[in-house]
Amino acid sequence: MQPIQNGPFQSGPANSAGNSSRGLNAEDFEFQRVLASVRRHAWPIITAGLLAGGLSGYLSSRQAPVYAAVSSVVASRTDGSGNSIVTNSLVTAPQLPQGAVEQALHSQGVVSDIVTRLKRNKELNTVQVRNLASSLQADLVADRWTNLKVDAKTDSQQAGIYGIQVQAGSPLEARVLADESVAALLAWDVGRAQRRIARARSGQEAQLVALDTQLGAAGSSAQDTATLTAARAQVVQTLAQVAVLEKAATGTLELVAEAIAPGRPVSPQPLRSGLLGGVLALLLASSAALLSDSLRRRVYGEQDVASFGLPLLGKLPLLSGNSLRLGLIESARSGGLYMGAGFMRVNVMSQLAPGKPRRVVISSARPGEGKSSVTATLATGMAASGLKVLIVDADLHRPTQPQVWQAFGNPMWHLMPSCNLANLDPRRTLLEPAQTLSTALDRLDEVQVLAVAENIDLLPAGRPMKDSSSVVGHPRLPEALERWGEAYDVVLIDTPPLLVLSDALAFAAYTEGLILVTEAGVTSSRELERAVNSVQTVGARLLGLVLNKQTRQEDGPYPGYGYRYDAPSQGTVQKGVRHQVSGD
Repeated sequence: MQPIQNGPFQSGPANSAGNSSRGLNAEDFEFQRVLASVRRHAWPIITAGLLAGGLSGYLSSRQAPVYAAVSSVVASRTDGSGNSIVTNSLVTAPQLPQGAVEQALHSQGVVSDIVTRLKRNKELNTVQVRNLASSLQADLVADRWTNLKVDAKTDSQQAGIYGIQVQAGSPLEARVLADESVAALLAWDVGRAQRRIARARSGQEAQLVALDTQLGAAGSSAQDTATLTAARAQVVQTLAQVAVLEKAATGTLELVAEAIAPGRPVSPQPLRSGLLGGVLALLLASSAALLSDSLRRRVYGEQDVASFGLPLLGKLPLLSGNSLRLGLIESARSGGLYMGAGFMRVNVMSQLAPGKPRRVVISSARPGEGKSSVTATLATGMAASGLKVLIVDADLHRPTQPQVWQAFGNPMWHLMPSCNLANLDPRRTLLEPAQTLSTALDRLDEVQVLAVAENIDLLPAGRPMKDSSSVVGHPRLPEALERWGEAYDVVLIDTPPLLVLSDALAFAAYTEGLILVTEAGVTSSRELERAVNSVQTVGARLLGLVLNKQTRQEDGPYPGYGYRYDAPSQGTVQKGVRHQVSGD
């Protein structure tokens, strides 16, 4: 029978069930994929954030404390307004250009003056002065100021408040450094006015020398002598005025507020450092997760599997814990898995020829994709339609079918229908019946199976095996599968993942085909391609794909189911676990 590309699954009620998501556009779909990727890596991302936050907070708490203090000065306008007598009796430095205060404070002359003032200060000891001086000189050489900054709040004419901010290792050092820095800055500002007066005095003194030279020269008339004498008197008077103005010289900066010793350090702040480190780690870890997913293209929905040219046999939803209160099997009968299980059963049966044995291998590309759960779900759907189903747990390394059925009913052992009790050797009647796959191959006429549900029997794998070659390569395996195919309507064989072991390929050689289970949003396209190629390489028939654990977001703008399910482990239902059964 030719594989169907558009079967009941695509045209059934599942499509109408997704009408509520028709408004989902491509942008929303991509955004939801991003959210799905972050959710998938939630634990590593959260762990990275917690570790980075804790480490940042711890390292911050180990740092030496740093205290900050601020002393403020004001810059006034020199527009000549006010009392004319006072204005004429003062010499004020010219208005400061933009950035002049910061440049002056960070200059070699002002820094040297600050160090000199610190050495004269009686409140600091020698060690404190040496530490502050070394810090200032280091900032000066590197031109990277961390301990001495200027916070300017001025208008367009550079008039306003300048806050001189300093940092030091103790409250006392911070206060003294701020005050001495402002004192040095004010001295520099006054020096600007004094230098103007000094230049004026130098000019007048040079003029006085020239006049004295002319007066001492011979041959001057009485009138010239009188003129030179009057000019000299004027210069002398001007020099006297300059001497007075020099003492009254002022700058444009005035002290507003002295520094106050800080009560607590500005750093370190372990809590803030921990929060920032944690947030940064969360962002980096999330970015790394998104980058990893973008490089490792995953299978999300029907469009992603269409390129393989294989029929999509079913899409099973990711159910919530509430949907599994009665267990996986009950959910497949009447809960969130019911619709998906029905479409999957119809599509699988359409791939199997009527009137012939129906033996199907079920596997996955990688562990944890839910192949054991899909096997149980498919068996439940087939049994509900009246078919007699045998499940063979052939995952000999990590058998999980007993866990799937443990929470449902009270399984009972009974003889397999293919057993011929009339032909049993009387000498062997005292032997225990074969109740596992490995023992069943040795005693095909004495096999006991578990009746796990109505019309469903289970042949367990038995204890986990490290080497399954004795079973996979058993000479009676083809005979056993032939017998069981005649005794049951359908035989479903749960096998290990294809990319881990080759057991599924060995079983597929004696069956009508293989179903490949793919976990939506987890399995990569590359992994799926490798699994498909491995089946085709050995010449086995690949019946189709089952997309498992699909959410509405992963289904994108296409209709789907809005459920999710958690994993029953050891007969119980656990919340918050994506994988239905460990090792499936």
